[in-house]
Amino acid sequence: MPAAPPPPAGVRTTPSALRRLATRPPAAWLLDLDGTLLDTIPLIVETWRRATADVLGTPAAPERLHANLALPLYEHAAALAPGRTGELADAYWRHYAPRAASARAFAGVEGALRALARTGAALAVVTSKRRRTLATALASLPSDVAFAAVVAAEDTERHKPHPDPLLLALERLGADAGDAAYVGDSTLDVRAARAAGVLAVGVAWGADGPDALAAAGADVVVESPAALAGIAAGAALPA
Repeated sequence: MPAAPPPPAGVRTTPSALRRLATRPPAAWLLDLDGTLLDTIPLIVETWRRATADVLGTPAAPERLHANLALPLYEHAAALAPGRTGELADAYWRHYAPRAASARAFAGVEGALRALARTGAALAVVTSKRRRTLATALASLPSDVAFAAVVAAEDTERHKPHPDPLLLALERLGADAGDAAYVGDSTLDVRAARAAGVLAVGVAWGADGPDALAAAGADVVVESPAALAGIAAGAALPA
């Protein structure tokens, strides 16, 4: 068996994962949104602190909020206050809606998305966001990059770390799990990717750090959007 190529700078991975990328480039790249493409983690944490202060009388501790960042709105609210889920979700939306348009892509993400698109693979967004916030969020991404599918919180009954959202995206794309990768910033993203049978690519600039992502079973951990673009450049589909 030929040796795997060396990883690009800023990439933590295994020889088997590199070999898979080189010999069977992903035909589909599935991408998380918050904390992966969009720099929204501080906004989400601050919004939850305001919502919990309104409903519960005191803001939730940031570390408690970080533990549930990858969950959909109502699941996160239920984890914080099981008996007051609706109130808390409504309060979150009141605070988030006026600030939603302030979301911006991480520096370098636009270039990474274009690099992924140049591989010839299909791109899809798989997020725990609800659809009413998606249009504003997606408007923060480059308009010349097309997403062939978008899966939101309402589209599946079970959410990450269950594989259902990723499997639905693959179904909509007409892609096989063995030919796909999921890029996300949380350990729940990694667990969902592994459960779905796709390559798990963790990004170190979001909710969870590189050590946590690696411990959760990420096949690849990238330190920067430039490193993700480097992976894409080495995993282009044949013309």
